[in-house]
Amino acid sequence: MSAFQVSDFAINSQMSESLNAASEMGVNVDAVVSMVSSVELDWIREFFSISVLYQVLAIAVAALIAYYASRTLGVRLQAIAVNLSVGADKWLPRCWIFLLDLSRAVLFSFTAALLLSLLVTFLHSTELVQQGTRLVLVRVAYQIFYAWALLLVILRFIEAIFGAKTLGVGMRKAIYGVFWTLAVLEIVGVLPEVVQMMKNYTLPIGSDKFTIWTLFVGIITVLVTMGLASRLADVCERAILKMDELEMNLRVVFARIARVSLLIVALLFALSSVGIDLTILSVVGGAVGVGVGFGMQKIASNYISGFIILFDRSVKLGDLVQVSGFTGVITQINTRYSVIRSSAGQELIVPNENFVTGTVMNYSLTERESATNLEISCAYESDIDRALEIFTECIKKQPRVLKTKEPWVVVSELAASGVTLKSGFWVTNPENGTAVLKSNILRDVLKRFAEEGIEIPYNKLDLMVKNAEGIATKTV
Repeated sequence: MSAFQVSDFAINSQMSESLNAASEMGVNVDAVVSMVSSVELDWIREFFSISVLYQVLAIAVAALIAYYASRTLGVRLQAIAVNLSVGADKWLPRCWIFLLDLSRAVLFSFTAALLLSLLVTFLHSTELVQQGTRLVLVRVAYQIFYAWALLLVILRFIEAIFGAKTLGVGMRKAIYGVFWTLAVLEIVGVLPEVVQMMKNYTLPIGSDKFTIWTLFVGIITVLVTMGLASRLADVCERAILKMDELEMNLRVVFARIARVSLLIVALLFALSSVGIDLTILSVVGGAVGVGVGFGMQKIASNYISGFIILFDRSVKLGDLVQVSGFTGVITQINTRYSVIRSSAGQELIVPNENFVTGTVMNYSLTERESATNLEISCAYESDIDRALEIFTECIKKQPRVLKTKEPWVVVSELAASGVTLKSGFWVTNPENGTAVLKSNILRDVLKRFAEEGIEIPYNKLDLMVKNAEGIATKTV
C-alpha cells in the first residue's frame, strides 16, 4: 500500500467516524453531505462560469484605461505643481503642491475603481452577468485599488511629516511588506481575528491591562504625533528666528524651548490617548536620572552650558572669539557644541562647557568694532611729518575704517635702516578679516610715497671681490 493510499484511508476513516458520531446525535447526515456537495459544486461552477471571464475583462479594461488617463492627467497636475513651486516659501503654495501631488498619486486607483463600477453596472444592465451573482474577483480588485491608494497616501503623509529623506529604500520595502501583509489578511477576512487576538493577549507591564494591540497603537500614535510636533516646531522656529527685535541668542533660546515643549507635550498626549498610565514613566525617568548623574555627566554639562551661554550672552552668534589659539566667528550654538569658523574657512567644534569653564577671548563682547595695527618704514632723509599725514589719509579713505573713532599714527621706533611708523584704527566688521584692508592701505601708501618722493628704506648689499687682479690675469 502506497503513502497516498494510507493517507486516503486515514482521512476516510476519520470522516466515517465523524459521520457516525453525528448520526448517533440525531443529525441528518445525508442532508449535511448533500449541502456540502452542493456548495462545492456552486463554487466550481461559479469559478468556471462565463461571469468570471467578464469580471477579468472588466478589471483589465478598467486598469488599462485608468493607467493611460492617470498618466495624461498626471503630467498636467505635475506642470501645475511646478509652476506653483516657484517662490513657494509660504505655507499656502506648499499645501497646494502637496494636494496636487497627492491627487496625482491616487488618480490611477480611484479612476480604475470608478471605471470598474461603471463596467459592472453595464454587465448587469445587459444581463451578461445575472443579478445576485457573487463578483468575487471584482470585490478583490476594488480592495486592491483602494489599498494601493491608501498606501500612497500614507507614504505622502510620512514624507510631509518626517521629510523625504526619511523614506529610504529599506524603509519603503518595510512599509510595503507590512502594508500588503495586512491588506492580504483583510481581503481574506483574517485581519479582524488577528486584531482580536492582539487585544486579548495581555503583557505583564504595569498594573493595568497592557495588550499587544495597545502597544501597536501606541507606537503608531507616538510616531505620528512626534512627527507633527516636529513639523510644528520647525514652523515656530522659523517664525521666532525672524523676530528682529530680539537678540539672536534669545531667539535661539525661545526656538529650542518651543521645540522641546512641543515634543514633550506630543509624547505625553500620545501615551495618554492610548490609555497608557503615565506613572509607568516614573521608572524610566528614574533610570534616565541615574544615567545622567553617572554616565552622561559631560553630555548633560554641555547641554546645560549651551543654555547658560545663550542666556548670559557671554558669547553670541556672530562674535569674533579666540579659543585654544583658534580665532574665528561663532556660526552655530547647538545643544552640545558650538562651531567657530575662521576667515580661511576652517571650522572648530568646541564643546559648550569650554565657554563656561574655560578662558575665551571675545573681540566683540561689548562692541562689534575691533582695533587693528599696521606698520611701515621711511628713510631718515624723508619728511617724517608729511609721511605721517599721508599714512593717516590712506587709512581714513578706506570704507571699512570706523569714522567715529579717529585713527592714530605715531613714530614707534628709530630702527637701524629707517624710521618705523605705526598706526591704529578701528574696523567695523572684523569677522570678515583685515588682510584685504591692510593690503589696500599699503598700496595707497606706496603710491603716495612715490608721488611725494618719500623713500622706503631697504637693505643694500655691497659686493667685495678679493684678489680681483689675479682673477683677471687668469681669465686673460
